[in-house]
Amino acid sequence: MEKLYLLNSVYENEKNRIVLYFSNNLLSSKFDFTYKEKFNPYFYIDIPLELGKKLLYEFKGDIKIEVIELNKIKVKARNYDILQKCSKIISISTSKNIILLEPERQYLLNNNWSYYDTFCITHENKIKKIKDENDLHIAIKNITNNLSDHEKTKICTSVTRKLITSNLLYINPDNEIPNDQILNILFENNFYKNTLVLKNRPIVSIPRRQESIKKSYCLDFSNVLPHLLLKERYNIGFETINCSCCKPNRIFDLNTLSNSLVEVRFERNGFYFISTNKQFRYQYHKEDARKENRLVYMHENKIKDLPCGPFFFGEKQQIPLSDAIRLSEIGDVTITNENNKLNWYCLKNESFISEIISRLINRLKIIEKSISISNYLNYSTKVSSELDNNFAYTLYMTEYALLSDLLSEIPRFMAHTNTKFYTPEVANAIKAIKQEMVIKACPPEHTSPRFIETEKENILVTSKSFVLDVNTYFTKLNLPIPKLVVN
Repeated sequence: MEKLYLLNSVYENEKNRIVLYFSNNLLSSKFDFTYKEKFNPYFYIDIPLELGKKLLYEFKGDIKIEVIELNKIKVKARNYDILQKCSKIISISTSKNIILLEPERQYLLNNNWSYYDTFCITHENKIKKIKDENDLHIAIKNITNNLSDHEKTKICTSVTRKLITSNLLYINPDNEIPNDQILNILFENNFYKNTLVLKNRPIVSIPRRQESIKKSYCLDFSNVLPHLLLKERYNIGFETINCSCCKPNRIFDLNTLSNSLVEVRFERNGFYFISTNKQFRYQYHKEDARKENRLVYMHENKIKDLPCGPFFFGEKQQIPLSDAIRLSEIGDVTITNENNKLNWYCLKNESFISEIISRLINRLKIIEKSISISNYLNYSTKVSSELDNNFAYTLYMTEYALLSDLLSEIPRFMAHTNTKFYTPEVANAIKAIKQEMVIKACPPEHTSPRFIETEKENILVTSKSFVLDVNTYFTKLNLPIPKLVVN
């Protein structure tokens, strides 16, 4: 069975078809097989069917509108030019932000085909992908086959990044794409595949003056958070937050998130507490009328964090679940189990974020083994005393660096207000999980540490012993240890 490689794809707008170009030689400029297929491009948008028909009435002969679910439709057009016009009309009329992929990428995502995947021709002269196989590394080696060792190593990094990025994102090999743009395309692809729509336009945030703690230790959770978003942990994703199938019945159910708001009754007069949820602290201070009392309390007790209060015996208030549990354990409040505003994650369906992270983690493990083999061969055969001149080592390290950087950036990208994918529910869930892990790392006999989040969402803590507690706690959970950042 002769192998073919997908090297190029073109959408012909007038003929409304995709043309795929295959070759049995990764270096060939000629194509051995051309595959053509009709394709109607489409997009999803969360508006009622009747509104969609009204806005796009002039195109009714060239489009088809399908109802996907309540107030979500799929607009399919005769060709991409028409689809672009429809997208522009809806976007201007509704202020909705639409994910509109180029037809080539749509087609490849629908078939789960990508560049440098391997294919074969069936008896019906159709194209068929060889399951779970690509020849990326062979392609990289073949492209550099006739070069000297020095020249190979010199271009290895750029070639590896281009080909791996192309295969990962279903896009033609092009100039190097920065990591933030890679994530943008990756998320676009998965929103499209999972029929998800954008909730709103990005919120451009202005950096605020950063709070600091003197003599503090900075913990970077970027290597830990991806593992916490996996299905077996918290399964955080755009389609799994506050899902319709797994709403908890009680506040202590397994999938209830700690940023849920639960009603408590206070058991003391003139009571103040400092919430572990910074966003809640500031929102409470903004909305509650007793601002002067809090400022006096801060001054008299020489504290730097805004307190919540004062509360009086019998008074009821919704507060974050993490605070409610902590205060109820020492008798300051009683959880009423009434008027709760819960947040939760799905227990049934894995988020696409979890799927991406799982694939990246598994691939990184494989590369780690390959790097070890490369090291062994390099030293045992004495090919070179410098790993930097070892082609295989450079190839694997380039791939490893690219994928590990993407992995660590995913949670930050999800929570960033300047992206079109931002939703407060997802961003707040990620922050809540991180805060929950910090609090849980503190042994019961110790006072909960004071900590703040930096602009880069690292955690600043004042106690060196707490850093050791964190290391111990995460090791017990079989999770990576947060990195200590030296300022």
